[in-house]
Amino acid sequence: MGQIKDCDDVRDALENLQQALTEATKKIEKYQKSNCLLKILRSSCYETEFKDVNERLSDAYEELSGSLHVQQNHIQEEQDRKLEEQDRKLEELEEELEELEEELEELEEELGELEELEELEEPEEELEKLEEELERKLEGKKCVIL
Repeated sequence: MGQIKDCDDVRDALENLQQALTEATKKIEKYQKSNCLLKILRSSCYETEFKDVNERLSDAYEELSGSLHVQQNHIQEEQDRKLEEQDRKLEELEEELEELEEELEELEEELGELEELEELEEPEEELEKLEEELERKLEGKKCVIL
């Protein structure tokens, strides 16, 4: 709603400036069309008219400048708000990433422990096979000795 009002304020200020410029153009054309004698006789009147036009142009310029400044501030505030929101989301994602990295490290440690256990189990199987083979060989020798 604030942005719409800002746009309306800028639009109004531009319209006021356009009206002031149109009025100034008409006064200049009127002055240019008048003859020299009339210019001399009405010089103080023209001076007053041009001062009024100059004031109106200055007022319209200040109004436009102020409206643009307010609009720019609102735009900047909106951009700052969006940037803060993005920073907050980035921090959340970084925290999630850290948690996932920690979980990955834990899983890698567990995997390493499992691999170590498997390595320990394999020699046991080999020992069992060797024992069985040795027992078979010894059984055959027992027969020969008896």
